Amino acid sequence: MMKMIIDRIGTRALARLGAAACIAALCYACASAPTPQQVTASTDAAVQKAAPTVAMACWAVSAADAAFKAFYVGGKAPDPAVVADEAKAVTAADAICANPPTDTASAIAAVMAAYKSVVGETPAAAPAAPAAS
Repeated sequence: MMKMIIDRIGTRALARLGAAACIAALCYACASAPTPQQVTASTDAAVQKAAPTVAMACWAVSAADAAFKAFYVGGKAPDPAVVADEAKAVTAADAICANPPTDTASAIAAVMAAYKSVVGETPAAAPAAPAAS
């Protein structure tokens, strides 16, 4: 299921969207805090406030993976590449869920590690051939 959503949106676009959201949150925190110490405190507080959302996202990923395994992998002749891509995505999510970030540094490290393990290892889809006239 997660793979279908990612395929629909595009793996790279989804990763860029996540990175843009992190950057936007950091920019907001930086704009509202005049000193580096206040920026750190503000972004750390934002990461801590996000803990319930991270927990809910972990539950959603787990449910989506269970549905994927039941309906796609359990079906006839699943595409091994799709199964491998899904496994990479779930492994990255599981790493974040097992050790949720508690501050800005760990949040950035977790996002970058997930990006590298999923998008960095997933080849881009070949462009569609132009339609015949």
